[in-house]
Amino acid sequence: MKQDYRALKLLVIVMGVMIVVGFAVVIYTIIQRASASFAEDRPAVEETQAATGTQGFGVVRLSLPRGSRIVDQEMEQHRLILRVENGDSQSMHVFDLRTGKEIGVIRTEPR
Repeated sequence: MKQDYRALKLLVIVMGVMIVVGFAVVIYTIIQRASASFAEDRPAVEETQAATGTQGFGVVRLSLPRGSRIVDQEMEQHRLILRVENGDSQSMHVFDLRTGKEIGVIRTEPR
């Protein structure tokens, strides 16, 4: 009978250790994945700062025709999208927020 309790105690101890080790592995994995996603965003900002030697990109000028107005803006990841309206036509100007450069323009015109 005493032997049965020893085996049971040993089994409980081993299972308790396995639970603690498993929990530690889960926590370690969560920390690694969180730090990896944070590290993906950092190098681009650091490279830009190292290349320019500054924190930002200074002043960006957008020349719009007379009578135009910015009707909407949207930020997504490292991009800024400005929707500009000029009479019947519309355009979308896309900027890279890391460098301040205009990536492209999409123009729509009535048929």
